[in-house]
Amino acid sequence: MFLAEPTALSGDEHAFVYVPRYDLRVGAGPTGQIADTADFKGFLAFREDWVRTRLRRNPANLAVLEAFGDSMTPTIHDGDIILVDMSENVVRGSAIYAIVAGESALVKRIELKIDGSLLVKSDNPTYEPITLRGPEVHDLRVIGKVVWTGGLV
Repeated sequence: MFLAEPTALSGDEHAFVYVPRYDLRVGAGPTGQIADTADFKGFLAFREDWVRTRLRRNPANLAVLEAFGDSMTPTIHDGDIILVDMSENVVRGSAIYAIVAGESALVKRIELKIDGSLLVKSDNPTYEPITLRGPEVHDLRVIGKVVWTGGLV
């Protein structure tokens, strides 16, 4: 039932896309890492067919970041990696986004309200939601939409 030792799949190396991973820890808490730099750390490989068909994303628009903190628990846990589609850098509807607020990089659920304000929420109910209006909305920089998360069990 199981292979006795790992086996490479012949000719399958082109079935993967290599997504850049950056040394930017986005805060799933009240504060995040200072977002002035994001050093390149290497690549993570994902099956190209999975990225294109399951996620319905262009691999060229993706980046891998790391989350820390507990404000997005149970959806995103401390130390999870997140796959971010950087082509989605405008809030539409309600989704989880990697953002820069002030100088901090954060990951939050953001909901666009009909009046143009943004409701910034944590999935952990111990954190209060914040409403951004007017100039506060324009000061928020969206890195991208979180499309996948992975971590330890």
